[in-house]
Amino acid sequence: AQAHGTPVVYRCSIPYWELGLDRLKPILSQVDTLLISNQSWRYLKKLFKPNPVKIIRSVTDARFIIREASDKYRFVVGDEVQFAECNSDTDDITEWFVAGLMHKIADGSNILQALHHAVKFEESRLATG
Repeated sequence: AQAHGTPVVYRCSIPYWELGLDRLKPILSQVDTLLISNQSWRYLKKLFKPNPVKIIRSVTDARFIIREASDKYRFVVGDEVQFAECNSDTDDITEWFVAGLMHKIADGSNILQALHHAVKFEESRLATG
């Protein structure tokens, strides 16, 4: 899904998930890439047992980038799952990660290239403080 030809990246925090999938469906159906923080991921795993990805997938065809832990991102496209390792003191999706991701998406890079660039960009920015 794209809005007027522009890729849409959306980060949905816990208060939005608490609205319920029926209320989020109109928004999530327009999203290309859904960012899920570690805090939201823990919440969703409890809420949508046993398979949160499958349940969220029922309302959106977006790709998911999930911050699994401080050292790992999970990337989900359809039924395909990949992981990207990272070195960070945080388990949140930082502004640096989002900036790196958006930079590469805007350049026309594919999403995997954008993901790996975002991880490196985040690491370099967090290292310099």
